[in-house]
Amino acid sequence: MRFVERGPYIPDQLLVARDKGEVVFLCGAGASYPAGMPTFKGLTQHVLDELGTPEDAKSRQLFNKWLLPNADENSAPSFDGIFNQLYSEYPHGEVDYCVAQKLKSNPEANLSALSIAV
Repeated sequence: MRFVERGPYIPDQLLVARDKGEVVFLCGAGASYPAGMPTFKGLTQHVLDELGTPEDAKSRQLFNKWLLPNADENSAPSFDGIFNQLYSEYPHGEVDYCVAQKLKSNPEANLSALSIAV
């Protein structure tokens, strides 16, 4: 099966195993970023902006720590934590809608980095 034209072929038995919970697909930035998907930081920024999250909201304050010089995963909160905070500030559907809009696939995306190791 192919999920996208010119994308990798995924054997049916692998998809069946996935449905049974026997397989997990891992896809890192090596595939998603060249295909036009945002970084986790970019996705978080997009959602905050789309929701119009004010500067005094805890989620915005957490994210702003990523804007400090030399910010990294050791000095700034996790993006998962920021999303958990967003879910406490907004209805889940609103947050999820913003995520889904940003993660829509682009038919012109560069899919050359996609490969399957079986």
